[in-house]
Amino acid sequence: MEILHLDEKKVNETRQYWIDCAAEQVGESDEAIELDEQFFDFLVQNQSFGDYALRDNLNTYVGVDINGDGNADVLVDIVHHRRGRVKTIKIMDFYYSPAIEQLPDTEYDKQVVDILGFVVNEFIQTTSTVRDGVTKIYSRTDLSLQIMNKLHENIQAYQSEFAELGLNVKLEGKRWLAFRTI
Repeated sequence: MEILHLDEKKVNETRQYWIDCAAEQVGESDEAIELDEQFFDFLVQNQSFGDYALRDNLNTYVGVDINGDGNADVLVDIVHHRRGRVKTIKIMDFYYSPAIEQLPDTEYDKQVVDILGFVVNEFIQTTSTVRDGVTKIYSRTDLSLQIMNKLHENIQAYQSEFAELGLNVKLEGKRWLAFRTI
């Protein structure tokens, strides 16, 4: 897997890739394709892409190429914030291509967990280069909150191992799971 930094050309290529994937899927509605198109229109109109490190406090979308073909199979909405030495990356939301959305449940669940792990790890590496860096995951929906709470519960059993890696993992507020360098 690889993080892809997006520009307008890459956003438009991703739009076409997702529309082509949707057209190949059995049962994909025209409404779902139109929603994808509107989402990409929003990204372009708001210029919500680029180098997130240069876009402090602005939602910035990055892609995730899951199979090395150069296409963004996932778009991740992140917010970068830096104050003094503290660098924070907030993972706000994930958007999956129609090819992932149409996977059978067990394959979909595995893919989502693998992507989440990859993205969190990538941004932990980015924020751990400075003292007090933090990567946070936001749970926008009740379902994502349940998943995050279960993840936090499972992590607690390995808190000493995370501490050895220089990380403190804890819930911050109701909807944030934070991976903070110590």
